[in-house]
Amino acid sequence: MFARDGRPAGRPPGEARMATGTMAGPPSADVEAQREQQARADLDLALRRLGEHGAVGILAVDARFLAAVERHHGHAAARRAATTLTHLTRKALESHLTPSDMVLEGDSRLDELLVLFFRPRTSLRFFVDVLPTLPGALSKSLVAQRSRLGQSGQVDIPEVPVGHAVVLHGASSQLRRELESGIERARDDAALFSRLARRQRRHDLTRMILGRDLEIVYQPIVSLRDRTVLGHEALLRVPADGVWRNPADVFRTAEREELISELDVACRMAALRGVRHRLPEGERLFLNTLPSAIFDSRFQGDQLGHLLATFGLRPEQLVVELSERTCLHNLRAVREARERLRALGIAVALDDVGSSPASISTLMELEPEYAKIDIALVRAADSDVARQRLVRAVQDTVATLGAASIAEGIETEEELRALVALGVPFGQGFHLGRPGPLSARPR
Repeated sequence: MFARDGRPAGRPPGEARMATGTMAGPPSADVEAQREQQARADLDLALRRLGEHGAVGILAVDARFLAAVERHHGHAAARRAATTLTHLTRKALESHLTPSDMVLEGDSRLDELLVLFFRPRTSLRFFVDVLPTLPGALSKSLVAQRSRLGQSGQVDIPEVPVGHAVVLHGASSQLRRELESGIERARDDAALFSRLARRQRRHDLTRMILGRDLEIVYQPIVSLRDRTVLGHEALLRVPADGVWRNPADVFRTAEREELISELDVACRMAALRGVRHRLPEGERLFLNTLPSAIFDSRFQGDQLGHLLATFGLRPEQLVVELSERTCLHNLRAVREARERLRALGIAVALDDVGSSPASISTLMELEPEYAKIDIALVRAADSDVARQRLVRAVQDTVATLGAASIAEGIETEEELRALVALGVPFGQGFHLGRPGPLSARPR
């Protein structure tokens, strides 16, 4: 590959990434020397092929997300992600790659991947019709598999920008200068791709906050013993043809764009509008909110009571659902707000219980009316003894606090039976009811 200062870096397309250095940490001086030597060989080969074919199409894949992978998960994880990036890129482009083409994989510090398509200058269809379509198609393919590239709770990969350029070798011009100039143009194109993608996400997010494309659905929460309905959790549903893959994408973007509070308010109001005079007597609305929302003046005292009445709800029909992760850093203030809600007759549910050791501490400090057992513990609870023990421990703690537990993500009858045997009283999941409009539910 070619570093951003024009120096070559990388290795031949067929060489495995793990062939140099160890997985334990950053490369040694000897490994760096090997890479520099290989980089020079790559450069010589690329220049020779450009001279032979007369033209090259370039794709530059911006992989700066690898730095975040390394920062949060270590050097070995970043190297694995870089190797996976190369593999996925090859697979996505395999119908266009020829034996003379090069896929140049760089170290995670070099933050990019280059694909060089060597063709005769007469390959008009490839350069004019095919190559310009590859950045979008490749980026879409990589984003669809970003969990394999290091996407996690700590690492967000909203897009993988890809740019392209064409180099036509002139008889009297210098090969190296032509190639380096083409690579820089492809990098600039990738940067433009990134800016346009971010602009589109912000535009779509703003539309959602203003009420366009904001769809709220409701998933039933039921008794695991007799299937009677306790309530309904309001959930955001993203447009199938939009830029979002799931609701988590929307909220991550809102955080990045500093619009998370506005999105939270928009979702909360849409959820309330969706149950206007439709919530059956005795059933509850579980409303996800940020901790900051419970300090909003519109969510306190008489104003909150008036707001609920507007939508045909009594305070005891509302359950404010808070994420354990968001409560952790402001627990004292959240407890004070919980007491104010409780005084109004509004219950609190704590989400993600069991997702981390800290969640049990938060549960005991907050003392909510409901504790939602994290889906990671529920999955395969019928066959995994370790999960069964953890669910039992959470259930015992919840019962000791006088609260009720709700298992999330129940997808099979076997999981349901196991949870009943473990004493969990309530649950939700596709096996018990899929999210949908509340108006479609029998009252």
